[in-house]
Amino acid sequence: MKRTFNRTVLFFWFILIVGGTAGVFANTLDRSVELPVGIHFLTPAGDDVKVGPGTYHVEAVESWLKLIPKDEGRASGVLLEATIGTHEENASEPMVRLKNDSNGSDVFHLAMLLTDGTGLEAVGTASGIRPRAINLAILTTPTGKTPTMSMTQRFNRSGVSNDKLAPLQPQGQKTCGPVHTKIPRSNGKFHKPAVTVFQNQLFLMAATKQQKSCKPLIEFCADSNYRPDIFVFNGTNWAKMHTTGLFFHDDSRPALATFQNRVHIVSREKGKSLRHLVLNGSQWERALFGTETIPNQSTKAPPSLAVLGGKLHMVHLGESSDTLWHSTFDGTRWTPNAPVPNQKSQTTPALVAEPSRIHMVYLKDDSKNLMHTQFAGQQWTTPFFVKAGRLSSKSHTTPALTYNGQIEARLQLMFPADGSSNLRSALYGIPDGATPRQAKWFDERNLLGLAGEKAVSAIFYQGCVHMVYQRNDGTLGHSTFAPEDVHPGVR
Repeated sequence: MKRTFNRTVLFFWFILIVGGTAGVFANTLDRSVELPVGIHFLTPAGDDVKVGPGTYHVEAVESWLKLIPKDEGRASGVLLEATIGTHEENASEPMVRLKNDSNGSDVFHLAMLLTDGTGLEAVGTASGIRPRAINLAILTTPTGKTPTMSMTQRFNRSGVSNDKLAPLQPQGQKTCGPVHTKIPRSNGKFHKPAVTVFQNQLFLMAATKQQKSCKPLIEFCADSNYRPDIFVFNGTNWAKMHTTGLFFHDDSRPALATFQNRVHIVSREKGKSLRHLVLNGSQWERALFGTETIPNQSTKAPPSLAVLGGKLHMVHLGESSDTLWHSTFDGTRWTPNAPVPNQKSQTTPALVAEPSRIHMVYLKDDSKNLMHTQFAGQQWTTPFFVKAGRLSSKSHTTPALTYNGQIEARLQLMFPADGSSNLRSALYGIPDGATPRQAKWFDERNLLGLAGEKAVSAIFYQGCVHMVYQRNDGTLGHSTFAPEDVHPGVR
């Protein structure tokens, strides 16, 4: 026991002497990291996992970090709970950093710095014992304050970790499905569900028609009372939340996004105005729902949201035209909206963000063709047809778009096919073995035999695609699958 303790002390003294105030072990060229000792992190589910010692490839997956052992497949990877922050380094490509607290404690900070000035930081300990609050050491918040992670003291549990890397599931088992279920307590006619990931859970909102009128002065009363029901999925079970006092004007789908540790909701209201609400955990931050109109912006269809570069981005149709309009929210105010040049859509577009850009797919205004454009911080690119097969992909309503978090970005597009009720799927990225290595759309095919004429909502969560859609009986269906389940042979 004494010998082990002395070696630990000498190890941390070595870190301080070699690294100055903090040890830095990350290789910034290939986005890998050398962990000198086993480090206990938290998974998104709140479990303890021990990683290392050894070399690991680091990836940013939504709001988490993913570690993959060197020379092993992605099935051996594990997701780590992380906090979003900002950095001031000139990062022309994502970079990895690993630091040990300067006071010689056993706390380690692992971060990926993204090219847009944001990043993700996971905090772990060599001992497995965690203080209740840990300050981040590599990233800061947009306001300059250092984020603090509130962490329950945890100890390593037998069977969870090993000397190398504990995957989320035993290797050889399928972790995504495909599995198709009905969401419990989703009885009634639900309209156009929307999803986001919030507090490491899947957050779903869908509206139902209410027969009785709401109470003036107590609730926000719209001409048509569609109450939003909120469902939360923790990776295993669904739970339903109460939303007393909140009603939508119609059954149009609200736009959801997680931004600055809040759920932001933008819906289309009476008079085609846009209404912005903020949910903090289980409580609404702004009680006067009727006063949350976004100034000087209106639309004839529901908007879409995505987060990039520390800002919330919104795209919506015009009040009476198919023109696409774009504006941003910095946490305090919305910018005036500006038209997306030479791009028009029949329906609400699909948005998804990867670390360096936003991708948008929309239904062309004068045909059923799906179009793809990108925004990297300055302007939208010239749109091009989604052509994942011999012919251009076509739909009759809003598609869904997910990003799998890989370094070489791969998007999955899901949409109801034009002229039928079949759901279709296509991939965007660099096909395996492609020469030249250029991203494109490829491998369109039927989506696991699923059918539905209404728009679907999907998101990448805990390493899997989660798709929510309205079933024929008005209840909500939940399908979980991996992209390779739909596109066999594509890695």
